[in-house]
Amino acid sequence: MHAPLPADAPRRVLVLFFILATAAIFVTLFAVLYYRWSGAEEPSSVIVVATTPAFEGAEITVTGATLPKPYVVKVPDRNSRSLPFYVDHGMYTITVSRDGKTIHTLTDVPIQRGRMLDIRLEKLEHLLPPSPATASTSATPRG
Repeated sequence: MHAPLPADAPRRVLVLFFILATAAIFVTLFAVLYYRWSGAEEPSSVIVVATTPAFEGAEITVTGATLPKPYVVKVPDRNSRSLPFYVDHGMYTITVSRDGKTIHTLTDVPIQRGRMLDIRLEKLEHLLPPSPATASTSATPRG
């Protein structure tokens, strides 16, 4: 009296279940990503340190109360020498050092929301100690 079930009926139910489960997982993951994104705050300002070849190997350190830990970057030996530090507004200290010796420090630098601070190290090249190659050639007697 009952109509016979098609042979693929259990398979259809299983396929429908997996389609619905996939949709539910997608919606849940999308909701989690949106929740985490909506609560995240992106840095509102940037400090850009422009270096020169003379500063290769030097370390630039940015410290401030809003940073969980100091940002430390070693100046690379490549053509692109602009080092961006994305920060929130506040007061920061920027230190330039090489071989563990501080070359220059900018203390209590105010950064306003939505602003960029451009620091050009070319004006500080005269503070750099002579490189070992320069020191050895100048110490060689000429004759």
